Amino acid sequence: KNPYAKLLERADFTGLYSFNNACLEKLTANCPNLKHLFIPQSRITADALKYLKNIPQLQNLDIAYCQQIEADALKYLNYIPQLQILDIACCIQLEDDALKHLSNTPRLQTLNIFDCYQLQADALKHLEKTPLLQNLNISFCKLLEADALKHLNYTPQLQRLNIAHCKQLEADALKHLNK
Repeated sequence: KNPYAKLLERADFTGLYSFNNACLEKLTANCPNLKHLFIPQSRITADALKYLKNIPQLQNLDIAYCQQIEADALKYLNYIPQLQILDIACCIQLEDDALKHLSNTPRLQTLNIFDCYQLQADALKHLEKTPLLQNLNISFCKLLEADALKHLNYTPQLQRLNIAHCKQLEADALKHLNK
């Protein structure tokens, strides 16, 4: 045990593919002041996010390309109300209601759900309770339809929206963005 671990605010394990549930459990138990955690492409499974309760000051979480993260796993975001940046790109098992857990992250400003191709039309309705959302990347979310964008009218701070390669969104998306 390192006595200075409690002071650690940023941990970046990008490229460490062996990072798993046990690693996350140890990290969060020993580093309660983490504010930035990067574990993309790790081997964490759905229930690993329960360890986030040990780091309630977390502001930035990158779990992109974590292939085993399921929709229900995001319920553990309830433990981190300070969350401002969330990257769940290419978490291919996330389904339609996965984003419902974001309603308890009122400070969320940046959300990357690039290539979460199972998210469907109603997925964005859960963003209505994230009024501070400024940056949203939903590119390559092929099942989202133009109607889904109507929910973004409740995100008055939205400054950047990426809908590249969303064929069903591109057609008449602008009519829903009447800000």
